[in-house]
Amino acid sequence: MKKKLEDFFSHHLLRPGCISEDDLQELILTIESEYQSWFLSTIIQEIEDIMAIDPSLSVREILEVAAERIVQNLAADAATIRIIDPQSLKLTSFGGYGVPDFDRLSSIPVKNTISGLVVQEQRSIAVPSILKDPLYQNKDIARSWGFQSLLAVPLFMPFPKPSGNNLLGSLQIYYKEDDREFDKLEIIHAELLARRISFVLAKKKILDLEELNRRKETIVNKIFVKLSRREGIKLKDLFVLLIPEIKELLEVQSCSLFTFSDDLQFINLEAAYPQDACYHEADHSFTVAHHPYFKVAADETKAFSDTDTERITQSYILIKDPARSPLLSGQLQEFTAAQNIHSILIVPLSVDGKVRHLLAFNATNQKTSFTDEEIELLTFLGKEILKASRLEFFGDVLHDIKNPAIAVAGFANRARKLLDKDDLEQERPEVVHESKFKNVTVQPPQLEEDLQVSCSRFALERVLDNLLSNAVRAVAEQGGGTVALHTCRCNGMARLVIENSGEIPSERLKQMEQGAVKGRGLNIINRFVHTNHGNMKIEVKNGLTRFVIMLPFAVAAAEQGG
Repeated sequence: MKKKLEDFFSHHLLRPGCISEDDLQELILTIESEYQSWFLSTIIQEIEDIMAIDPSLSVREILEVAAERIVQNLAADAATIRIIDPQSLKLTSFGGYGVPDFDRLSSIPVKNTISGLVVQEQRSIAVPSILKDPLYQNKDIARSWGFQSLLAVPLFMPFPKPSGNNLLGSLQIYYKEDDREFDKLEIIHAELLARRISFVLAKKKILDLEELNRRKETIVNKIFVKLSRREGIKLKDLFVLLIPEIKELLEVQSCSLFTFSDDLQFINLEAAYPQDACYHEADHSFTVAHHPYFKVAADETKAFSDTDTERITQSYILIKDPARSPLLSGQLQEFTAAQNIHSILIVPLSVDGKVRHLLAFNATNQKTSFTDEEIELLTFLGKEILKASRLEFFGDVLHDIKNPAIAVAGFANRARKLLDKDDLEQERPEVVHESKFKNVTVQPPQLEEDLQVSCSRFALERVLDNLLSNAVRAVAEQGGGTVALHTCRCNGMARLVIENSGEIPSERLKQMEQGAVKGRGLNIINRFVHTNHGNMKIEVKNGLTRFVIMLPFAVAAAEQGG
């Protein structure tokens, strides 16, 4: 700077009679001091303007505001932002300033591009003439914008990743001047301002972590409050209770929780939110092989993939464009279009190193990726819900233990007896006899032979226990009556009927059909039936109440689709 000032004054002022050499040196020092003071104060103000950007904005908004201020401070014409994706090794467009249609250029490779070279070498690159530079590939677009030169500077993250890499991406600053010379001071100026962006991102990171911890605490507190109530805990109710905690974060329209069978052949819909806007009702079972997105989610060895329609990572599967994604069936594509669903996020939840559950979120906005904090919150939510599901299972067991009939019969003793028998259908419904209720007549069971269904023997035993004990109690409470059990073939399925005298009041029946009863027994039965691809209905007529359960035969169950 000093040399330039001396040259300027030597050329214009150091002439005979104009000014003495001593006066010239004094003038140079005075102007230099004033200029430096002005320059430094200007830089400080520009830095403060960037550091004052609201950290509560999204990362994209922070970068766009910063780009605008840098463009103005450097007397440039526009700026664009590209963020590196370390998995795909591509640079994704992330907004900018002065280029309204920049988003249409979704991504470019790291290799053989200006932005990629900035990322690879972590240094600024000046391009005096865009049209003459071989690395600038989209020359037609630059020409349409009217840009002739650019300065690309690296953007850094506030905290390094575990790998040690703290590079975020690249900021391209455009000028309409061709063959523009970028001096060192100008480049340093741009780098200094760009590096201050990381300060704002650091503040945002801290705020996001605080918000993440607050939401986690809220989730835990809600579970604690729910557990403290005497009516116990039901997974579907807890699911509905917790989902609003992340609804605002992801703009979720609806979401679902699924559980895989042990062999990963089937997947069951455990709960949904909201319950009246889902593709299927709770307890519906799907065949994994018939639904590609379930199959991919269950694969522990799935490779990273990022296309126009979906993004597949180890942490999540994001369906960016449900209408075109090959992971969705035609019916599901039609459903997403009708429901205004523009992206679907699937988060696998592992237990003992194996995917056992899935959380699926349907969003009204079209997302292209998720932050680590967002995925962490969703995973935390899923794990807390799974804890609740275990508590629900324990609650079911306690329900069985507290059941007077089962308590008298002795659950452990009856389990031992079952293990010693090869034919479950020959096991008399001893729970009715052991209950000791008076005035209850047990009719001999009418059992058709060779009705083989694919299900857990103990689960079926629990269902029979609950149905029979409820029937016995209902008969005893009305002063006496009969209880009967029938099995037969019906419409290609196994039909089980528990029948007792007396009719359930219509109001009570309606509550039971809508799942609006507090009792856990019916919930146990429903979950068993739907998990095993069956269905259940309650018939009340002619002075009788019948619980009718239909289950597919063992061979047919394996062939069934969802």
